[in-house]
Amino acid sequence: MDLRLLAIIGIAVLVGAILVLFPHKSKGPAYTEANLTRTSQGASIEVTAAFLNLLLKAQESKEQLQFKVTLDTHSVDLMQFDLAKVAAVRTSAGSSLEASFFWEPSNESSHHRTGILKVPATLDEKAEYIELELKNIGIPSRVFRWELRKS
Repeated sequence: MDLRLLAIIGIAVLVGAILVLFPHKSKGPAYTEANLTRTSQGASIEVTAAFLNLLLKAQESKEQLQFKVTLDTHSVDLMQFDLAKVAAVRTSAGSSLEASFFWEPSNESSHHRTGILKVPATLDEKAEYIELELKNIGIPSRVFRWELRKS
C-alpha cells in the first residue's frame, strides 16, 4: 500500500477519534438584538421589545433588567402612554415586578418612540424564561417572552 494512502487513512482515523472523544458542544446561535426582538401588533400600534441583558456583560447591566422598546403607529398619539407605569416583568422562577420602572427615551414623537425601559433587579439564575408585559397600549396586554439558555 502507498505510504501517502496510509498517512491519509491514519490522519482520518485520528481526526475521527478526536471528534468522538471530544465532541463540539454548541450553545446554539449567539444572541443578537435581531433574534431577541419580539413584536406585537394591535390597535394600529406596533410594539417591539428586545431583552438587552442577554447582550450585556454583568457589569454593563448595573443590576438592572433592560429592554429596548419601540412603538410605531400612523394614527395614535403614542405620547399618551407612560411606559414606566404600564410595564411588568415576570419569570418562570416566580419573580414579579410592577413598580420602579423608568424610561430612557432615545427618540420621542407622537408616532414613533424608542428607548430603554429599565427596572432595578437582577435575573434569577433559576429562571427558564422572562416576560415583559406592557398593559393598555391600544390593547389590554402585550406580552413579550424570552427563553433563557442554560450553560
